[in-house]
Amino acid sequence: MNQSRLIDTIAKEAMLVDGIMGLYLGGSHGRKTADKFSDLDFVAVVAPDQLADVAAAWESLVGQLFDVVFCRKQLGRSGLINVITSDWVRIDLFLEEPLAFKNRSQDQLGCLFESMPMLAELENSSIPHEVSEDRLSHMANEFLRILGLVTIGVGRKEWFLCTIGLGHLRNLFMNFAIEAEKVNDGGALHLSCVVSPETLRILNALPVANGEREQIVAAHVETALAFSAYAKPIFSDRKLEWPEAFEMATRSHLAKELGCQL
Repeated sequence: MNQSRLIDTIAKEAMLVDGIMGLYLGGSHGRKTADKFSDLDFVAVVAPDQLADVAAAWESLVGQLFDVVFCRKQLGRSGLINVITSDWVRIDLFLEEPLAFKNRSQDQLGCLFESMPMLAELENSSIPHEVSEDRLSHMANEFLRILGLVTIGVGRKEWFLCTIGLGHLRNLFMNFAIEAEKVNDGGALHLSCVVSPETLRILNALPVANGEREQIVAAHVETALAFSAYAKPIFSDRKLEWPEAFEMATRSHLAKELGCQL
């Protein structure tokens, strides 16, 4: 069954659940950027005193419609139910009271049904992504700190832990790029919607380490050089102070301990 039919089937059954004041598509389907790999994100508006009952009814509903192999329910003032079926269809439901729902954006949702006009009262998300210069500075410094720690892993011959450290560097690089140039919300697994094609090419080319000393050191050096080449122009354009002293100390440390030059 294709995604449209799945959505229609779920919405039809959800209309019969007492307590759901409105049901909407969120995520990539709400933004109309979904593809065949997208999960199904639903947002339900529920009265605060009916949240637990609606959550139980939804869990029963999806259990009747699908062969559910995973279900996680988190309830508080709002709620989130994550479901995965035996066909690996991912279905998420966000439960929100009307006041919380008003914080959402009209252009990020698709209405499936509502008992009263609610979607039309929401504002559109016209505010562009504002780059946090504090976050950029924090991530640049954190990159240098973790880079310097590779000397400990290499010295102790903790090769697996070195690969974990390299993973942290790759993750920092990615998050730095997202902060610097995010154009829209592509979701957790859709980076190509968030950064430029050139940046994606750079990230995809970052090395992984599958060996011991030589491969570990080479991968860290290559990643550090790529990050420096990407991040420094951004700092310059924004007139931010690059952590020059920290970088020089880290370069000297790596040269002394590992014999590598950055």
